[in-house]
Order: sequence, then structure tokens, then C-alpha cells
Amino acid sequence: MSINETAMKFFVACEAGKGWNECKAYCHSDATFSAQAEPLADVSNLEQYTDWMKGLLTFVPDARYEIRAFATDDERKSVTVLIREREARFHRPARV
Repeated sequence: MSINETAMKFFVACEAGKGWNECKAYCHSDATFSAQAEPLADVSNLEQYTDWMKGLLTFVPDARYEIRAFATDDERKSVTVLIREREARFHRPARV
């Protein structure tokens, strides 16, 4: 599988909220993660991030995105994905 195919499979699984159990097939177990967004300040690896996305999608199950750019740098073995988020509605758990 090419780096493009692997990256796209990871991206789709992650953005669908599949969590680490599915996403780990597409990356190294020690893959790091960083972001400037405050809610992700304590997230430092892909396992944490994919599980964070899984949790996020329980509150925003209709979250959608549009891929605006998908670029591969074969020399550095890296992929960059630029997305545009679509409107989503937050779902709050029902009161009991």
C-alpha cells in the first residue's frame, strides 16, 4: 500500500470516529501528535487523538468535512491534509 493510500485510510477511519483499534493498522504505535488547539493540549500521540475523535463524535455525530488538499512528501514520508469542516449540530445526552 502506498503512503497516500495508507494516509487516506487512516484519515477516513480517524475522522469517522473509529478510534485507535481501527486506526492503529495505518500508523506506527509510537506516532506522535501535536496541535495548537486548547482542547488537544494534553494529547501527545495518535492513540490519544484517535480516541479523542471517537469521543468527540458521540457529541457531534453528524460532523462532516470536505478535503481541500491532500499532499504527500515522499522524501520526508509525510502527508498533509487540509479540510474544511461542515456545519454540525451538537447532541446532548437525554436527561433521565
